[in-house]
Amino acid sequence: MEMNSKYIYLKKKGEGLINEEGEEKETVENCIEIDQDACQRIGESVGAPRELDPHKWHFIIYDLIRNHARIYTAMTLVNVNFFVAFNQVVAVYDVVRKEWKPYFFKQQVFGLLRNQVSDHMHELNVGVLLENGEIRLIDPPPVRNGDWTLNSTINLKVQGKIKTVVSDWRDIASHYILSQLENGQQVLSGFQRNVITDLTSTVVLTNDDALVRCITPNEQEDFLLLNRKDKIIRSFCNTAARNSDKMIVSRCRKIKIVEPEKRSEDELDNAQKIEANAIHTAVGSKDDKYLLMFSKHDLLKAKIEIQEQTAKAKKVGNSHKIKEITLVKDFNIQSLQVIDSDYCYSLSNESSKQGRPGFYIQNLASFINTTAKETSNFRLKAAVVGQNDLLDYYKDDQRIAFILSYDVIRIVPLLHRTVLGFIGMRPRDEYLAFRRFKDKLYALDKLGALTTWSVTTGKVLEQKTTNTALNYSESFANYEIYQNGTKEKPDITYKSEWYSQRTLLVNKTDNLVDFNQEQFYGVRLNSELGANSSYVSTMEKKFFKFRYIEILESQEVYEHFSFDHPYYGDDKLQRLFFSDDMQHMLERQEQNVILYQKVLPLKTADSTVPPHVAWKIVSRIKRVPFDLAECTFVNYLFSPNLLKYLDYNKSQKIFVIKNSLDGSEYRRIPSGLMNPGDGKDITLVGKKFQWLSNNYVRVVNNDGIEKTVDITTTDCEQISYCSVPMLDMEYLKKEKYSHYFYDMSITKENQTIERLKRKYQEYFTAYFSSGLRDHADLYNILFEVDFNIDKCQGKVVADTSFTYFHWKIAELMDYIPRFNIKRYHPEEIKVLALNIFPQGKTVLHYAQKNLHIIQRFYRVIENEVKKQKELAALNDDQEYSGVFEIPFMKDFNGKTPLHLCIEGQNHKSADIMINKLCNDPLDSHARAINDLLPQMVKAELPSLGQYFDSRFLQTTLLKDFRRGAVIKEGGLEYRITTSELWPDKNELKKQVFDTSAVDSEVKLEFLDMCGVHCYTEQIGQDFFNALSDSGNLALFGHRSIQAIIDFKWPLAQEYTTKVLFIPFGFYLAIFVAWSNAFNGYLYPFTKDTWYEMWVAEKVLCALLLFFSVYFLTNEVRQMIINGFEYLTSFWNYVDFFPSCLIIAIVSIKLKIQFFNEGEDPADYIDMYALSSFHSLASFLMWLKLLYFMRIFKETGYLVKIITECIKDMRVFLVIFLTVIVAFNEAFQRLSEASGEEAQFNGLNWAQGYAYTFALAIGDTRADLYDDSIAPAVVWFIFCLVLLIMNVVMLNLLVAIISLSFENINESWQQTMYQERASIIAENSYLIPYYRKKSHCPDKDQYLLTARELLEDEGKDELVEQVQNKINEIEVSLNEFKKEYRETQEEFSSNVQKQLDDIIAAVVKKV
Repeated sequence: MEMNSKYIYLKKKGEGLINEEGEEKETVENCIEIDQDACQRIGESVGAPRELDPHKWHFIIYDLIRNHARIYTAMTLVNVNFFVAFNQVVAVYDVVRKEWKPYFFKQQVFGLLRNQVSDHMHELNVGVLLENGEIRLIDPPPVRNGDWTLNSTINLKVQGKIKTVVSDWRDIASHYILSQLENGQQVLSGFQRNVITDLTSTVVLTNDDALVRCITPNEQEDFLLLNRKDKIIRSFCNTAARNSDKMIVSRCRKIKIVEPEKRSEDELDNAQKIEANAIHTAVGSKDDKYLLMFSKHDLLKAKIEIQEQTAKAKKVGNSHKIKEITLVKDFNIQSLQVIDSDYCYSLSNESSKQGRPGFYIQNLASFINTTAKETSNFRLKAAVVGQNDLLDYYKDDQRIAFILSYDVIRIVPLLHRTVLGFIGMRPRDEYLAFRRFKDKLYALDKLGALTTWSVTTGKVLEQKTTNTALNYSESFANYEIYQNGTKEKPDITYKSEWYSQRTLLVNKTDNLVDFNQEQFYGVRLNSELGANSSYVSTMEKKFFKFRYIEILESQEVYEHFSFDHPYYGDDKLQRLFFSDDMQHMLERQEQNVILYQKVLPLKTADSTVPPHVAWKIVSRIKRVPFDLAECTFVNYLFSPNLLKYLDYNKSQKIFVIKNSLDGSEYRRIPSGLMNPGDGKDITLVGKKFQWLSNNYVRVVNNDGIEKTVDITTTDCEQISYCSVPMLDMEYLKKEKYSHYFYDMSITKENQTIERLKRKYQEYFTAYFSSGLRDHADLYNILFEVDFNIDKCQGKVVADTSFTYFHWKIAELMDYIPRFNIKRYHPEEIKVLALNIFPQGKTVLHYAQKNLHIIQRFYRVIENEVKKQKELAALNDDQEYSGVFEIPFMKDFNGKTPLHLCIEGQNHKSADIMINKLCNDPLDSHARAINDLLPQMVKAELPSLGQYFDSRFLQTTLLKDFRRGAVIKEGGLEYRITTSELWPDKNELKKQVFDTSAVDSEVKLEFLDMCGVHCYTEQIGQDFFNALSDSGNLALFGHRSIQAIIDFKWPLAQEYTTKVLFIPFGFYLAIFVAWSNAFNGYLYPFTKDTWYEMWVAEKVLCALLLFFSVYFLTNEVRQMIINGFEYLTSFWNYVDFFPSCLIIAIVSIKLKIQFFNEGEDPADYIDMYALSSFHSLASFLMWLKLLYFMRIFKETGYLVKIITECIKDMRVFLVIFLTVIVAFNEAFQRLSEASGEEAQFNGLNWAQGYAYTFALAIGDTRADLYDDSIAPAVVWFIFCLVLLIMNVVMLNLLVAIISLSFENINESWQQTMYQERASIIAENSYLIPYYRKKSHCPDKDQYLLTARELLEDEGKDELVEQVQNKINEIEVSLNEFKKEYRETQEEFSSNVQKQLDDIIAAVVKKV
């Protein structure tokens, strides 16, 4: 048993769980919770079952003391050391060594002051503030991994008794201490850089002022002084220079609290609200219109107004006023941090607003835009809280620390960001190299230490202080990453991720005076003009040693080689690049480019020392396009082996690939790929070019279509492609260093939405363009290392594709059936939509089970994007693209959310998804769901046809084709062909248009449905199988389905005709001739009587056997391909059995003639069976002819009418035959009782059935009725048969057939297309592979349609737009009605529940 102030908990020992000592373990997954106020006794029967994690069992007792006991007084994080203060002790935990060290003091520790001691942000010590006002300093160790030491030389003290300590919320490096002297006077002191500054007079402090922590969007505001008496709030900031020891404080603004004209509903004026609450933190809203003031219990929401600047107001400095203050009670937020002006992290006690005590996160806008009851808080972790309100934010490490319980302190990353700081990472300039392997990041610093971090958590895993890989004496102390530039214009060539695999280091402290210039420069050192000096000899230069190193996965540093090289100064452009095989070096000097080849030295005795190499010039490359090269620090113009480079031929206005060694042209890049055109900036085109390998390059166009091509082929054959989602290339035009593939426009940690978009783009490209499917490779995309913070000057961070906060929300969607997504701010949902979680899942993967979540989710996103578009239009924002997509991707198991819906038979959610996917751009999801298309057809989703037609989309290139004469073939009114997503414009023009005809307005469109039009793809076969079996005839009325069928039909028709129809024509003619001329089994002609006819019969028999085997072979092939599905088609039986029967009949005929000549066949053959089989074969052969009539447009739909009518008659025929059996039985009883000559109904049951059937369809023979045993009864039944069968049943049959005919005739075109789809599905196996391949050469090609626009089509589109708008309004109204009903029902339910609780409580007390 365990208890707290409110509940008693009971638990049982686990059954069958034995620990190491042989005793039963205790488990508390299930326990009993008993309310002490509601129950008068303790027992299992009066408690409620509750699940509780075993490790939280001890939390229960903490509830008794948490509001009274505060053990820890302060904590702070400095690099890899965590400080905790309790009583008179400060304990320091070393994260790397995992060791604690305590420091003891004579006074109680009041607080820990994180203190910057120099100009460098990372050089910190910790000031220990004692209760008597003393500040004792704990200094960092002089050497790495040493112990912190207590400073005994610096003695600091704050006057008076300490009341409040407030630190700046940015770096926690400036501290403000409010104390009170013995005479009651208050004193404000500032502590910074080991110096205490008296700020009392500076801020004009009064005894009525209260010091309040301040967090506002204005990063300069450090603290507030709240004067309740004068109703004034003043904000202050520290304006001292970073290198100044003395703190200088100035006022930012002064806010006057005035009373409103009308009191609020709580009947309290503003002064009373302020007086009743001891404010501990004030938070400013992002728009600076609200000031949220938090006390330990309540929230004061103050609306800030700009005060009119009268002369008096200007004199006293009143710039703002607060007229309206809203009191929101029972929040119980004990401490909080606001980060990025949006996200509020807090420790809250139990309250009606926040819920259970714990560590919370919520959007700051929820405090302002909604009522307190609807505050969208999210409890990240259960915590004790109470008096334990320590919550600190460490900006440098991007971590938050909070008290979880009395024995646990948690340090967690910022859960709303996608970036993770690496704990203990020092400033960037202290490191020489970084390398990422899988989920680990290695970093080598100048002291030779190799530190390992986890990329997924940011934790330090290991630190090697000595480098075992380098077993020679030379250290890295004097080396730095090679860069050529100044502080104003830094060179980041080897600081970004481009060359993170290997790093070039240089020692600029040691000028090599003995460098052999003559050997290096050769003839360039001497002038050809005699006494004159060469340009090289006059250049100012120094000679340094360079080292080329690499961090290996074995946690070793490997030096590939070292070399000596001239350096021409920081203000001279000089960049060095190495080939992927490290055999060549490229040097860029201003307008000179030199290619070197490595020359290895002679082998030395010590093989462990890396070679010291020399470089030999092999080419001075001329005419390098320097204007292209200046757009990035990456050597992107040259191939990885440096032997090819990209150039631009200005005279011909084309890009070319050249050989580096001789400058010869290697390959011309088609103008369709890289075409700057007239007057366009070629640099902008070059920024979208990338070498993937020595043979493959990748380019991207303005539509965001990326294309990988093989430059070894003449026409630069396409290898892969993708359409990058949500791509905005405006930054390429604005910024100089802005290469699309290398330079990220995102350089700040808090650009969460931008980072998520970029991550989605990278993941999409990796999945489709690079073809990555291995989980490890994909995880390397989801978890990356970002070197670009503050333009490669800031610390390296881990960059993920999701935030942990939104991941938690997504998981709740999965297992909470009625998850209330309305609680969350629209901006939060927008961020949630962009997350790609582990295992490649998106939010739709988690929400696919809950229909209302999907509907709400899409509606919020659409409304939010719509508002932003309208706002951009209102502000005339030309740069706002308005593009927003919800990632729709396959997870690591190859499933999209749509896959999960279809597999789970959740067709309503699937229909909503495809309805929303209608608006997605080209190639955004088509390849992810193409394998699902057959199942979608089988599911007959209502929105499927609309979705298919919505996939007719245009690119910018297609929109450029406005007029032309479309080539029409195959009787179609439009042109249909295949094309790459990014085709060559000239080739496309030849493919689609007839230049000799009169042109008209045209429209070219891609059909964004992959693979279904290709005969070589299995998905195409499966898709047409589904179409042929589909009962949704309306689907064939959609232009998209018709286009796919029109494209595949000519080839299917050709080979069905060649391989089946024409041979069948001969087959049928021979069979008819043989059957009629030779009577199948009779033999009127013998070898002796008529030799020619005898021979002709044998030839016909041979041909029949040949054709039978031929058609049976085709059927066997079809059986093998289709498996058991072969048995589901009626036409397959019509194809199979005639050939079998003909083989049997002809074989028997030949046996008779060759082996039983002269004998009577009736003696050894059942002539009845043989004749029946021959008859059946004749019938099936002619029936099979109907199958081939389906090929032709004029007869195809008529055959369909016949088959559909028979299908529609099925139920009727059952009833019809049942009635016939009934009348036959009645006739049979009367007939068999009559005389033999009076049996009018035949001699047996079968004859009687035939007689009754003939009577039912109009044969009125009644000659023997009067001779029967009961003539009157027979005549009565006869009349009844005529009335029911001839009048009722046959007219009903006519009505059914008429209705079927009418339905099919109205949709004859759809019927024709379905017949064609069936033939394509059945007979695609007949087409040889080479024809399939030539019909659609590449599965990555799309269907392209070109059609002439009608005169009124533009008007129709406008009408359609208006109608769509009306439909949107109607849908919105219906959704509003539904939400209103749900809200009303929920409100009624809550009211009823509260009434029931009140009644139950009253009854209980009574």
